[in-house]
Amino acid sequence: FHHGSRWKHHRFKDLIVCLLAQRNGLQGLDTKLAVKLGFRFMAWLRLYLPSFVFFWLSACLGLYITDALFEGVWLDGWVSLLVSGLILAFVNMFLKPILMVLTLPLMVFTLGLALPLLNGLLLMIVDELVLGFHLAGYGVAVVAALLISLISFLITLTIGRIKVQALSGRRPNRPDRPDRGDWNDRT
Repeated sequence: FHHGSRWKHHRFKDLIVCLLAQRNGLQGLDTKLAVKLGFRFMAWLRLYLPSFVFFWLSACLGLYITDALFEGVWLDGWVSLLVSGLILAFVNMFLKPILMVLTLPLMVFTLGLALPLLNGLLLMIVDELVLGFHLAGYGVAVVAALLISLISFLITLTIGRIKVQALSGRRPNRPDRPDRGDWNDRT
């Protein structure tokens, strides 16, 4: 972008937000606040929306596969699958970090083995919130949460949102710098 065109683009956004704010009865300082809040919301949306959609789709696929594999997990239809995936993605993205901080001493004491129990609890929350999603019990919820986590991890790994290095600790070759040789040849 040319600097001038970017400035015009931001001014156009300011104008739209100001017109909407004035239409809703905001004047003066309130209009400036609405502009700031509008830009912050748009920046937040641009930052988190792709991740949320990714979590939602991977949760839906995980729930679908879990429903097919376990008799203790069942969904009433596609709508309940999409709503369950949406709520599971929301819970995992916003509620799970808070619960992780609250249960941090337990996580440290059990060396992370309490994490599947927490994931099962979150899946039970989704079970209570969605009418078309059913779990046979807490044990099934823990096993289903493990499977959903594994499926989400494999999807993430396949798409490439997580870069995994080899366990040997070797750095990959740099094809963009053939004159410098392999990273592993350096001392």
